[in-house]
Amino acid sequence: KPGPLDRPPPTLICHMPRLDWQFWFASLQWARGSPPAWFFEFLELLRERRGEVVHLVSHRGQSEAQRFALSRTPLDVRVTLEAYEFSDSSSDFDQLGSEWEVGRWWRRRHVRTLNSVGKRSPFGR
Repeated sequence: KPGPLDRPPPTLICHMPRLDWQFWFASLQWARGSPPAWFFEFLELLRERRGEVVHLVSHRGQSEAQRFALSRTPLDVRVTLEAYEFSDSSSDFDQLGSEWEVGRWWRRRHVRTLNSVGKRSPFGR
């Protein structure tokens, strides 16, 4: 899966993480309209910091900032949809347009944002 623009794609044999796979199809549906209903339920459970859901997004190599963020209940959730493509060293970057961020392995552009998904009051109301 894409991530940092300068990280090469990993080589994995027979590896298809279930949540990543579901997110892939959710992004395709979102690109055509709106995310599927299960996606909002997932975000709600993640925001509530349900252990079984946090476990799906945490991993051994995550940074201290990520661990800290997952240990706190957020007031707001923002989700972005981005289009990724392999970078091509022979491409004319001027033709891509300023909306593209370009790295050694990937290029990406912002497509859409969902703001305030399940926003809560900082006062617990």
